[in-house]
Amino acid sequence: MGGLIRYSRDSVKYRKNLARTGNSNNFINEIGQRYGKLTVIAEGENYRNDACWVCRCDCGSTVTVRGFSLRRRDTKSCGCIQKETTANRNRLSANPKKEELRNKAFDLRNSGLSFGQIADQFTKQGVPTLSGKESSKWYASTIKWLLTNNLE
Repeated sequence: MGGLIRYSRDSVKYRKNLARTGNSNNFINEIGQRYGKLTVIAEGENYRNDACWVCRCDCGSTVTVRGFSLRRRDTKSCGCIQKETTANRNRLSANPKKEELRNKAFDLRNSGLSFGQIADQFTKQGVPTLSGKESSKWYASTIKWLLTNNLE
């Protein structure tokens, strides 16, 4: 049975098989291949004897990635997927307590208090922080973040 296995010329398995048999000098040309949101557009400089590829992400940015990282699906984008995921996690509307704190901080800010003064007042009143800890200190940067992020 051990017959010859045929793969499409565009498949990774076909190109890896060529590399294993030595028919391509162990070089796998990735130009034009797509991995996640990345499309390989050019060969990059090798890094520690690993072939690297210049890729264009769907968001428009360009990134250089090692070939094995593309083929193993370790790298799927320029980093925009992680940014989107983090942004979705940090949305204020997902937590009504954050919205309530935001409204309270907004009222204090409109009364003329600075971010630092609001943070000090929240700390003195024992207002739980965004992580839910009750006796934690509030910081001006946290108040600023709370007031400047959009409610989506």
